[in-house]
Amino acid sequence: MTVRFNPLRNPQQMSELISSVTGEPTEQVLERLHDEFRYPGSEVGSDFKGHGLTPHVWDDGLVEFYQQTDAFLYELSMWNCNRLKRRMRLYTRRALQPSRSGDPKLDVLTVGDGLGFDCLSLARAGHRTTYFEMPGYSSRFAKTLFGNSGVDIPMITNPTAIPHKAFDAVVCLDVLEHVPDPAAMVGDLVGYLRDDGLLIAHAPFYLIDATYPTHLRANRRFSGDLTLYGRHGLKLVDAAPFWNPLVLSRQPRATQTRSGAATRRKVAKLVGWLFRFARLTTMPFRLALRYQRHGSRWFGNTRSGIPETNRRLRQRV
Repeated sequence: MTVRFNPLRNPQQMSELISSVTGEPTEQVLERLHDEFRYPGSEVGSDFKGHGLTPHVWDDGLVEFYQQTDAFLYELSMWNCNRLKRRMRLYTRRALQPSRSGDPKLDVLTVGDGLGFDCLSLARAGHRTTYFEMPGYSSRFAKTLFGNSGVDIPMITNPTAIPHKAFDAVVCLDVLEHVPDPAAMVGDLVGYLRDDGLLIAHAPFYLIDATYPTHLRANRRFSGDLTLYGRHGLKLVDAAPFWNPLVLSRQPRATQTRSGAATRRKVAKLVGWLFRFARLTTMPFRLALRYQRHGSRWFGNTRSGIPETNRRLRQRV
């Protein structure tokens, strides 16, 4: 019986992908994946300490960290299996379903897609997708993923190579909270869009926690702030209730929206006021973090065949 290639449902396949990129034995990869499931953020947190960086503060050394560490392969593997991430992926596909031109196929750029699962999902939905990520383990993983999935997806690893005004939609999920100047990056994203293009974005600026040492504390001031996008001419078109994600456009009237979009916009604007509290304290948002941590489908029972162990974790932390 042939096993379908779907690493988001098969930890053995995911471990083999990571092993092919890092050269680490699949048994050790599986153990690290299991540790990451039990202790979310442990892989990145452990390696972050080893680089001598200060959590939540921008440092040029972060660029080197992103390129050299393999820890994000584990964190992003579990995140892409997370129920919240799966819902965002589904929401993104639905947001791009009704084309303004009537053509169901759109030119879509995914920015900071990491392992490439968002890009792959949109390609399978029929869109002409382009993947962008800085060079490193994640981009090498994505290249292997696309090859094993039998899809031809253009890959860009140099931001200067991204064509301007070439895309119907830009998808940027969980990236802005990592960069030193989110406003400037939003400007870059808008520059990649055609005049009536859509920006689909998610940025949990409020998640300043030891679990996420690369989220920048200085960016908390953008929590609940739609003017981050409005200053570049973007207006809210649609949104999931807790901004996961937002759908924005410079020409919202020219954009067909799904039923109930007006109500969702009102709810999203009200939730924005809640997010503003994160500028003072992140304590209320620990519930969101707890929800996120317990949303992965793997290793939830003994049928996974992976022993319950944190031996390797204790050795690293």
